[in-house]
Amino acid sequence: MLFTVVHNGRWRTPWARYLMEMLHTAGCLGWTEQGVMEGTTAGTIVLPACWFPPEEQNALSDFVAGGGTLIASRPPLTMAQVFGLKPTGRILREQYLRLSAHALVPDELQGLTLQCPSAMDLYDPAGGEVLAWWCDPLEGLERYPAIVAHAHGRGWAVAFTFDLADCLVRLHQGLISQASDQREGDPCGMGWAKPNDLFVSLLDARLRLVPQADVHQRLFVHLLETAAAQRALPLLRLWHLPGGVPALATFTGDSDGMKREHLEEVLSIIERQGGRYTLYLMEEHRDLMTPSDADALRRAGHGLGHHTWVGFSPTIADMREGARRQFDGFKERYGFQPLSHRGHCCIWVGWVEQGRILSENGVRLDSNHYPYVHSQYGFLSGSGQGFRFVDEGGDPLDLWEQPTLMSDDCMLQDKTFLPPFTLDQAIERSREMIDALTDRWHGVYHPCFHPVYMRTDWQYVYTAPWIEAVAAYCRERGVPMWSAEAWAAFVWGRRAVRLVHQEQQGGTLRCTLHARQAVPQLALLLPDQFRGASVDGVPTPPQKRILEGRERLVVAWDMPADVPVSLVLSKEEKP
Repeated sequence: MLFTVVHNGRWRTPWARYLMEMLHTAGCLGWTEQGVMEGTTAGTIVLPACWFPPEEQNALSDFVAGGGTLIASRPPLTMAQVFGLKPTGRILREQYLRLSAHALVPDELQGLTLQCPSAMDLYDPAGGEVLAWWCDPLEGLERYPAIVAHAHGRGWAVAFTFDLADCLVRLHQGLISQASDQREGDPCGMGWAKPNDLFVSLLDARLRLVPQADVHQRLFVHLLETAAAQRALPLLRLWHLPGGVPALATFTGDSDGMKREHLEEVLSIIERQGGRYTLYLMEEHRDLMTPSDADALRRAGHGLGHHTWVGFSPTIADMREGARRQFDGFKERYGFQPLSHRGHCCIWVGWVEQGRILSENGVRLDSNHYPYVHSQYGFLSGSGQGFRFVDEGGDPLDLWEQPTLMSDDCMLQDKTFLPPFTLDQAIERSREMIDALTDRWHGVYHPCFHPVYMRTDWQYVYTAPWIEAVAAYCRERGVPMWSAEAWAAFVWGRRAVRLVHQEQQGGTLRCTLHARQAVPQLALLLPDQFRGASVDGVPTPPQKRILEGRERLVVAWDMPADVPVSLVLSKEEKP
């Protein structure tokens, strides 16, 4: 066992335990949970933000002093000495941090400024090496450490002086106080409820092109990998994209006002570039799609989801009843439960109630997080990788959000209160985003292209050249274009893969993985010391990829359901 998550269940915030969900999302294998006083054989402890009594704090300090590694999220103030810190007694909220030019910070992340919408403890440095400082985003002033590493006894300790899990949830899901059932007034001034409302006054528009939550998570996982490099067993990590690719694309669109020939033109454009498309079909447009049409669409690898519409400002009860009726009608007509979804006008009730309603109706991937007023395009919810929803009490939902990153209606019209782009400008912004996702952020390029914009007899821009250019650029950059359904199946299948055995003898590492459902193109990042691999006894040459700023070796295979798979990693190219 490489590392263990140690806690006592006395969470400082309801979302502190989301740290474990973050580890699943990052694909980290071979870790367990346990209590502080149970003892551990692991070399590294991950510490969520809990209230720890003195005897547990002493046990953690002894663990580090004896040679262990401790990576802590908002640790107790009384443990400051372990982390090379001195408490000031002050707490701040909703600040910015800047990542330092330090060896423990990946080169491509150094100098980045990120938001932290959570509470943070202020310390003075007292021997710790500062990996990030709290800063003024305009004046660049840096005084208090945000993340620090420190040698303590024979071990070392890293402190995030804020609750990282709480920070991620807030960046992902926005402000509860601005939810449709909580707020006073209208954050966007539009008279309806959208996910965009939850991020007004939270998301700094200057950082909308940085997937801030993904960067926070990436640094944490990098520190885990660094700690593992000093131990006998390396960290095994499943890459979050299929086949070890650096980026993926999923093209989706809504049926608003379309005719069947509009859809056929979109499908033809994307298919010519080897891609697939997902249509979100509104109840009133079902006569455009017969059951046999839907079957043919899905056999061709495209996706068909539901496009819910229950009005601009429904109550939670109205949305629950309307959505249930519409999803039941979809299943009755087409014979399957839609796996993915986007609502018409992206209407979103409550803070997480909309997600709960979708989950109740069998949806596993949502794309309602859609930049709108004051955002226009970018990473509205801090992520290009996507994330799992969590409720107010910290319980996860069986729903994945794959944020929509740009859309034809918001970029080509002035409905966001920002100047619209020309078609050439929109194509250029799209290419820039694909490059950033491929070369730096490693996420999912997810545009919304409405088929109705295939019309040439109205005042709006004909977007076929945009779709053609973007799909061709994805193909040029080697970015696979999957349907939302295929992507959802991969996300949930990968998340359920477990490491059931691991042992290392000399230069060979043997491990066994198990999955509850089949996962095509599952990919494992090889730890740095390994060069060769076999899967179930078959030599499987690793592929070289530039991932997270450096060359990595990746081994990929189709993971079967409920059949253990044996992997052998070797320091030689041929295991």
